[in-house]
Amino acid sequence: MSAQSEALEQRLEFESETEKITPYQWKVMYASVAGYIFDGMDSILFVLVLPMIMKEWSLSSATAGLMVTIFLLGQVVGGLLMGIVADYLGRKNTMMFTVLTYAVSTAACAFAPNWVILSVFRFFTGFGCVGEWSAAATLIAETWPAKHRSKCASVMQSCWAWGSILGSFVVMAIAPIWGWRAVFLAGVLPAFIVLYIRRTIKETARFEKVVEKRKEDKSKGIKSKENSFTVLQLFSEKILVKHVIIGAAMTSAELIVCWAFLTFAPTYMVNVRGYSIVKSSTWFIVYNLGAGAGYLLWGSIADKIGRKPTFLIYILISAIFTPLYLLWSPTEAWLYILGPLAGFGTLGIYSGFATYYPEIFPTRLRSTGTAFAPQIGRIVSTAGPWAIGAMAMTYGYGVAMSLACLTWLWALVALAFAPETRGKMLEDIIK
Repeated sequence: MSAQSEALEQRLEFESETEKITPYQWKVMYASVAGYIFDGMDSILFVLVLPMIMKEWSLSSATAGLMVTIFLLGQVVGGLLMGIVADYLGRKNTMMFTVLTYAVSTAACAFAPNWVILSVFRFFTGFGCVGEWSAAATLIAETWPAKHRSKCASVMQSCWAWGSILGSFVVMAIAPIWGWRAVFLAGVLPAFIVLYIRRTIKETARFEKVVEKRKEDKSKGIKSKENSFTVLQLFSEKILVKHVIIGAAMTSAELIVCWAFLTFAPTYMVNVRGYSIVKSSTWFIVYNLGAGAGYLLWGSIADKIGRKPTFLIYILISAIFTPLYLLWSPTEAWLYILGPLAGFGTLGIYSGFATYYPEIFPTRLRSTGTAFAPQIGRIVSTAGPWAIGAMAMTYGYGVAMSLACLTWLWALVALAFAPETRGKMLEDIIK
């Protein structure tokens, strides 16, 4: 073994197999948290000002749904491409590029002359947001100790809710005075996070070990898994194909429910319930407080009882309380009680994806697998906002958004075939 390989082995033990959390591991979490807070903010600004955009440009609910579908398509493309890139150019470099992409694209939305150009900018916002997620989740999985992996991933994922809350305050402070265009200018702030990542974060030892193995095999003319294109590996091994299908099924169900709700709930509150956009934003804050709790608690629950039972609990909470919120809430007080519960299950479950997907793919294609499984699910879900918007024109927003919860059924089927990974070393789960 070369001196470089020995150094990597020593660093591997230091990075992720320690009993105590190291200062560097905290820095990894800080970078992931910062990136994902603004990821959540930039993602959600659009739906909060959507009623204003629809009114100014006289857009139908179907067109509004199409705009969100374009955003989701950007997430698919960004997730797929950046997942592959991170397995070749590194987790750190991918994080920097994707954060910069979604920051600049969000700010550009302020200058869109029509809904088509706005949709193009939103496409690239989605591209950066999801590309950043897979890189950050992989970085955490390869850096943090096994017994704390889920907790750290949950903290990162919870920041999407805190970013959404931050976005709500941005809308409340800016939109009534300067309009929806000024809101998007705040989206450029995360560009400064790139400086912190560049100065503080290094590539993981696991990734560098794979890179070294690729170079050695290539120099010796050896054909190995490490030298094969990651996507080809992903779909040539039965166990990996199984894991992709599991991830795709669970993600597609969550995203259909999530984006049906996030896209049309603000419009539902304004147009059906008769609330102002400021009050609608206040409701959104409360909803995301529930989501934030769901994100944070997922890690502790999953580390205690396992990933699979935790997934089941969250699915049931979403499937029960989302329809109750939309179809039954008789008073405003009930909206503020049931909303956080719906958010807890619907959005909170995504902490499980940030924890679970990096665990069920090997280092040589961990970022590719972590990206492809949810992005295939995202492809399935992209038609969701358009379909829900179209149904809303006939059946109303409440019924249309509630019907989306039926998609949890195929997530339950996938969960039955999923492996349990609690407390296991990454190398013991799959190689």
